[in-house]
Order: sequence, then C-alpha cells, then structure tokens
Amino acid sequence: MADAAGFHTGDHAMASGPREVEYLRWNDAVARAFFGPRRAGELVHLDLDEKMLEQIGSEFGLDGPATLRALADSVTPLLVTDGSRRSVFDAFNKLTEAWYRTSRRQLEDLTRIGPPPIVALLALFALAGRHMSALAARTGKKSVSTFYLPLAVLLQAGQDNVKALETSVRKDSETYWDALRYWLEAFDGQLGLPSAYAVNHRPVGLALSQTLFGPSELRHLHQMFEDLELTTAQGMSAAELGIYIDFWLDIADTDVSKSLRSIWTNPLTRDPALQVALAQLDAWESAPDDDAAAAARGTRHLGSRSPGLSLTDGTDYVGNPIYELGFVVPKRLVPGREVDLATTVGPRTMFLSYIGDAFLGISAYNARMTSDTLLSGQLQITAGELTLTRNPRPVVVFAKDAYSDTFISVDHVPAAWPCRIMVRNQPEWVDQIRAILDDSASPDYRVVGPGENGVCEGWVLFDDVQVLRAGDPALTVNDNFSALVPRLVPAITLSGGLRIPGDVDRFSALRPPQLTVTSDSDDPLSVECEWRNPHSFKLMSTKLTAPRVPPFQVSLGGTELAREDGHLKPNDYTLVLRSGRTVKQRLEFRVRDSSYYITQRSLGYDGEMVHVAEEPLWPVTAVTRDEIPDEYVQGSFDNMDPHEATVDEVPVPEVAGWESAEGQMFPERSNELPEAPDVSCMVTGKHKVILPPMDPKAKAPWVFGRCKFCGLTKRYPGRLTKLSAVGQTGSVEALQFIGPDEGEYPGSWAPFKDILTFLGGGKRSSLSIVARQLEDSERFEEWFVGHLQALGFLEVIRDENWTVRRWQVCSPALTQLVDGSILLTGGWKTDQEDAVTQAVGAQGGEVVVLSPEDHATTMLQDVDLDALSKLLPEGLCDVVYDAGPVMLDTLPPLSSVVAGLPLKEMQYNGVAERFVPADATWEATDDRNQAGLYRINHHHKTRYAYRTAEDVVSGHARPVSSGLGKHLAARDTGTALVSYDPELRLLSVPIGAALPGLYARATVLCSGLLPTLVDEDFSLNYGDVSEEFASALVAKLLG
Repeated sequence: MADAAGFHTGDHAMASGPREVEYLRWNDAVARAFFGPRRAGELVHLDLDEKMLEQIGSEFGLDGPATLRALADSVTPLLVTDGSRRSVFDAFNKLTEAWYRTSRRQLEDLTRIGPPPIVALLALFALAGRHMSALAARTGKKSVSTFYLPLAVLLQAGQDNVKALETSVRKDSETYWDALRYWLEAFDGQLGLPSAYAVNHRPVGLALSQTLFGPSELRHLHQMFEDLELTTAQGMSAAELGIYIDFWLDIADTDVSKSLRSIWTNPLTRDPALQVALAQLDAWESAPDDDAAAAARGTRHLGSRSPGLSLTDGTDYVGNPIYELGFVVPKRLVPGREVDLATTVGPRTMFLSYIGDAFLGISAYNARMTSDTLLSGQLQITAGELTLTRNPRPVVVFAKDAYSDTFISVDHVPAAWPCRIMVRNQPEWVDQIRAILDDSASPDYRVVGPGENGVCEGWVLFDDVQVLRAGDPALTVNDNFSALVPRLVPAITLSGGLRIPGDVDRFSALRPPQLTVTSDSDDPLSVECEWRNPHSFKLMSTKLTAPRVPPFQVSLGGTELAREDGHLKPNDYTLVLRSGRTVKQRLEFRVRDSSYYITQRSLGYDGEMVHVAEEPLWPVTAVTRDEIPDEYVQGSFDNMDPHEATVDEVPVPEVAGWESAEGQMFPERSNELPEAPDVSCMVTGKHKVILPPMDPKAKAPWVFGRCKFCGLTKRYPGRLTKLSAVGQTGSVEALQFIGPDEGEYPGSWAPFKDILTFLGGGKRSSLSIVARQLEDSERFEEWFVGHLQALGFLEVIRDENWTVRRWQVCSPALTQLVDGSILLTGGWKTDQEDAVTQAVGAQGGEVVVLSPEDHATTMLQDVDLDALSKLLPEGLCDVVYDAGPVMLDTLPPLSSVVAGLPLKEMQYNGVAERFVPADATWEATDDRNQAGLYRINHHHKTRYAYRTAEDVVSGHARPVSSGLGKHLAARDTGTALVSYDPELRLLSVPIGAALPGLYARATVLCSGLLPTLVDEDFSLNYGDVSEEFASALVAKLLG
C-alpha cells in the first residue's frame, strides 16, 4: 500500500545491516520531501536548498544545517575507502540491484514499489554540483574536475580518495539517475517528472542540471517562452532552443541576472541547462497559466500575439474525406474554454475544444464559418482582458500537432516534420512553392486543387510535405516564402507515430515515429542507441548508422531493437547523435505496447467497470464496483438472467422510413470575419518586418523579426553567423529515400487498441488523445468510442451530460458469433493472443483479422470453442457462447432507462431544432414545450435534450446522447428507427441514430462487424442479423 506520500516507504528488507537501514530511513525522508502526488506532472529537481533541508529534518527534529550533516553522515559509513579495487559506491550498487529485482516482482501494483535507494545520494551529488557552480562563478574555472573535491568534502571521503571517488562517479552514477527516472516514469509522472539531463560530461552534467534554475531563473525562462511564443508541439531540439535563448538574451531590454547569463555562456552549464529548459518548455506550455497578467504581456519583443489556424482531416456526415479549417489558441492563455469571436455582425461566443496537449480550438464547421473567411478575413478573438488578432497571409504553413491529427499554422516549417502549405491560387506562386519543395523536401508531397475535398476556392493545398534540408536561398528571397526555410541544427527528429497520453512521452511499438537526421552543415553524423536490459538493468548499446551526410532516415526494423515481426521491443531507448567523437544530441525515445512488463492499469484504478441490473441506466452506461458482482455485463461477457417482462413482438419494416437528409447535416455558415485592413499583406503582397532593438554587443547567431501586419516571423543572420549556415545543405538526391512508413493499413485501429490495452483505463482526456490521433474531431471521437464499446472492447462511464468521464478496457474473452466463429473481444496482450494462436493451430483452425483497414479484430474459424478453452491456461480469458442473442435476451425495454435519466431545467437559450422520427430529420423550432428530442446549439456547442409529456409540464428535460434520444423519441411515436432486409440479413438505422449502449453491442456481436455507412439511403447497416433477433430488438426498442 502507498503511504501518505503516494508511494511505499519503510520497507528496508534489502538492507544488509543497521548502517544501511539508517541510510534508507534518510533516503525515504528525502524521497517524501521531493516526490508525491502534489508534484504530479512537474519537473522535480533534487535541490537541497535551506527550505528543503528544513522539511526533511522536521521528521527527525533537526534544523537545516544539522539535517545536511546527518544526511551526509548516513552515506559516509557505506563508502568503500579502503583503497581496494571495489567501487566507492559498492554498497549503493548492491542496494540498487536488489531494489530493481524487488520492483520487477511488484509491477502489477506500482504503489508497492518504494523509491530507489539512491535518492538521498543523488541529492548530495546535486549539492556538490551547486558548490562547483559557485566555485566556477568566483574563480572562472570551468573544468569538470572541480566537482569531485566538493563532493569528497561533503561525503567525508578524504582527499586521498578523490581520484577513486571520481572513477566511481563516472562508472556508477548514470545507473543511479536511470533508476530514479525508471521509478518516476513507471508512475507516469504522477509523483513528479525526472529532470536530470546532460549531453556531454554526463556524470557531472546530470548533477549540475539539478541546481541550475532557482525560482527567479525559472520565471525568466517562462518569460522567454512567452515572449517568443515557443512550443514543442511540432518538435524542437535543445540546440534549436539555444538559438532562441541567445537571441532573447541579446535583445536590448531583456533584463536578467548575471548568474542566469553565465549559465548560458559557460559551456559546462549550457549543455544541461538547455536540456532542462526544453523539458521546462514542454511542461510549461501544457500547464494552465494561473497569472492572467502574464498571458497579457506575451511577446513584448516581437509584437502582438495572434491566434493560429488549424487544418484537419475529416469526413462529412456520410464518410467522404474533407479538409476542415478552424482556429486555435494556446490553452494556457484561455482561463476557461469560451472566447468571443469578432464577426461582421458583432461578437459571437465560441466554446473551444481541446486539441492535443497544448491548444484549444474550434472547426469552421462548428463555428458556422466558411473556410474562405478564415483565410482571407481578420481573425480577432477575446478571452477576458486578452485580445488576439490575426491578419491574413497569402502563404500559410501548417505543421502537425504532436498529440493530435490536427495541423496548426506555424511561422516556419519545422525540419523533418509532417506539414501542409496553403497558397493563393496564382500560377506563379504555386509554381514557386513546387520549385522550393522539389529542392528541399521529400518528393512524396501531393497537390490538392481548389474545391477538391473541401479545399477553399481560390487556394491550393500542398499535403504530405516534409522539408529536410536548406535549399537554394534564391528560391525563398520573397518574404512570402521565408516560412519554407527550416531552422536547422544537427538533430534527430521523431515525427509522426502514435504517442501515448501521459506526462511521460512514449510511442506505440506498433506505430513508432519516423527518425530523421537533419543538420545545418554537411558534416557527417552518426547515430547510436543505448538502453537498459529490462532484466538486469545493464546498459546496452548499438550503432545504428555509420557517419553520413544529412539528411537521412534511420530505420530500426532490422536492428537489435526490433522483434522478428519487425515491431520494436518496448523499452526506454536513448538515441545518441555524434559528429566524430562529439555528442551533438541525446534524445530519449520510449516505446511501449500491451506486452510491456510495467502495467499502467494500477495507476488511478478505482474498481471494475461493469453493467449491473440494479442501476437504472445499466443498458447504456457502466458503473464502477470495488469487486466484480455475481451477475454483470462487461465486454461480451453477460451472466445475467434473461429479462422477465414479456415484450410483444412487432413486425419490422423492410423499407426504411427515412431518406437522405444530407442537406440538414450542413448548417448555414453565416459567421463572417471582418475584412482585412487595406495595408494587410494579403492585399499588398508585401510584409513589413520589424526587428527588436538589439544589445550593441549582441553575439546571437540569428535575429528574429515579425511583420507588423500579419505576424509572419522571419530570421536574419546575426553578426557571428557562418556563411555556410545560410547556404544549401545536404543533397537533393537524398530526399527520395526519406518518408514515413505507415504500413499496409495506415488507418488500422490495431496500434490504438494495443495502447489502450497497455493503459488499461483512465480519464476521458487520455482516451481522447488516442482517438484524436486518428481524426481530430469531437464527432469522430464519439464515433470511435461508440464502436469500441459495441465491439466489447471498452466500457465507459458517462456524466449527466452524457460526456465520457472514465473508461476501461474489458477483460479478454473468446466470443462466439452466430455462425459459430469466435471473436477475440476485450484487451488482449501479445503473449495472450500468441497462446490462442498456438492452440488454434493445434486444432487445425484458422486465425483471420476482420476489417484490418479499421477495427482490426481477430477472428478464429473452424475451431471448437469447448476444446479450445481447455487448451488455454486457466483464467486466461472469459469464454462466451452465442454472445449477441444472449445479451439481447437479458436487456430490458429501452423505456426502462428513461426513469434513470437525470432531470434538468429545460434550456431555452440558443437555437433549437426538434427531431422528426418519421423521416429522421431535424426541423427548426421556436416551440420547445412539446415532448420529443431537441438539438440545442448555444455558443456553438450542441446539447441534446429529451422531454416526456410529464417533463414539459414540470419544465424539465433529460440530457441524452444523440442516438439514445432519437430512439426514445421514435418510441414515443410508436415507430422504431429500424428497417430489416431478411434476404441480406441486414438491420438498418439512419446515419446519426446508431443503436444505443448494449443494444448496439448485442447486435454487433452477432457478426463481429461494425455497421457500415451507406450514402445512398443514408443508413447504418448491421450485418448477419437473424429475423428473430431483429424482431426481438425492435420489440425492446419500442417496449
């Protein structure tokens, strides 16, 4: 069990004597002081300042100085200082090995894993680093050797042992920092995030990184992030961040302390400081801004801040692919989620949705705007006292957000990153962009013309763009094309791939990112990889590439990092980029899949999600139980008794009563933005770039200016920039070998289901981040979640507004369909599925994948379920016979859920439409005082409200989902929203009226196939449904 600190302490069984027990008591106290749920998502620095020492000492009744001495005294007796060949830290090595072995046995319940036994020792290393920094500031000495004497004094190791101490630190300390990182990341940052980073001089740099930034330095760092509008949403290396820091420090009115400037000028501290600053940027931009004034003062040096545009892949209501524009703002700038949009008829309030990890936004569809007005008008939004304005540009560069499928407008194209470019449809401009991309980008880009797939008339879209090198400068002399020049440094970029939600950056092993090396020079670079053996914790390494001239792509498929099937082995990797013997970058690269030995299911686990009959809403939402009840439904498993109430069977219509209502699904886009000023760059075709006043002694290699009209940012060479840095790099020929490998089925859900299985469950936000990396829209997210529920893969709990609040992957089950084949439902780990495959092979059966292009569910054919279950390990999975008909048999009439729906006062603001069940359409209405289903749009957020006759009298309504509400409204008219074709065994409902809850699951588990969209008759078709099942289903929908 976890103690008050949020993790397990006090278990000192690994200690070999009283001295180690005493040290471990101090280690627990230090860990409790630094880590815990209060530090969730925060970078934690092991800085033993006066306040922290007093907090640690309070457990022992000691003040700060006495605490430091006692802490060091607990370490000294464990040091080996007898002149032998053993490591000075031999006792700590043995403790760490014992802790790692113990932690491996407790990974099913992470809360039982105590802190690694080296936290206190690492805090003393960090304190020695602070002394070293102070010594360097006083004397100017910048040698790493000045670290070891203060450490020897602090640990009372004796001056005669300084050399042995240095040797042992170099040999062992990285293992200790890795153990701390392993522990914190196993908890997904819920106790705090690791903050030890260094590229070169690592044993010393890691310790130095803990004490570089105090509260004052962090405030200045955050101010710089604000001033320059920095983001990691499209990838950024520490070296690139260093360019912006140098520029910011050289601006004339940048007022920072001498100590902070010295951090960036001292090569010993600059390296770890850049790494820490990059981690701080990542944490800062995803955190809310508690100080509204800080948001308002953003971008002191480069002019006023502007909102961005967004571009997403979407589908219209009947599944046709379209591009959809929208606008976004950094979420830290908006205290709530409502903003006012300036339109030609006055302000309109908009309710924004989360986009990725750092943005809020809304699509043009939901904002009732045309794409043309977004591209050509003046976009001005207000949130509290903050007003953001964007004037149009003739060329707009979009870069993919790291945590969603949305592309967000950027000032410049990031290197080796998925991008899109929109340009006015003028032949000379389109041809110029073609020439630029042919010279500097992957040849895989596509051109989408005006009017194609939703592209705005008068504009051309370049899709699948990856800029990989600095091309001919003559092609980008025009300021309108300066955004197509990448800001290169020697770096590895991880682009694309499926990212796993959480405070720790991780990728799916089934869909890893593209690894691309780019640089601002033609110096050869090589890539190596380091990782810890998951069984021994021993450091391993391999060379991935020989020295090559960038740009080039790194393939991991045939290396030690990959399994036989080509997928990466889940582990924590570090990619090392070298130029000769000099390390240019160390990039952490964490890979996970459902087979990973550290389960995330115990994090935030609060019971099993099940459907139980005593809950009135049980057919449409799950609940949480501490223990699994005797009778319940989860996934395809259903051991409840058949519903006793008799329901009269009714005939099922063979002809649908609805027809295509496509026109009603595309509401009028009436909101228009004000026209851009006559001086705007869209009108004149020219920019007026303003540079900030620079310090006369400025040494920054690059200077950045911003157009005063449209906000375009352009960089200019600084005084010390090498001429080679503004010329071409790499070769055009190398570009054809670089591009993403999305596999045979790029839209497959298999990696997404695997990652959800790895996570086990959680809050809606984590489910949303996974879904929106497939398609970033609220409609798709609801559709995706609904389909996973129908497949018996997922259970969800919804709130009174029918919004998903928590989710959980169902237990694995062998689920028998109506034709006798067997579907693998729920969350299956790789080893579990391998056991089934082997058993099926022993029976001579066949394993196939249903719909590999989307839901990718495994099916077993020509197998006897009884015999198969006996071949599998006991307890491996549930076994479910005749799943669909059995589940339908246990379900009550849909009318039973009405009493359980929460009552709220009827909403009379906004614009309302009433559902017409006869033809499954919506009609505008001013009269909301009738029974039925209403769709109410207020502040461009849509809610559904169902009213019975009694609700109308009492002035109430019941929040529902669209599908549930439509079927309830149809029931009130005595006509089910269902038709059935007995010859094809197809059961149909209107698009937008999918069967609700477990009624959908029972129907899908007849065939194992999700319903298909049919545009011609505006229907969703469920397959392999018997006439008896269809009749019973309709009876329950109407009963």
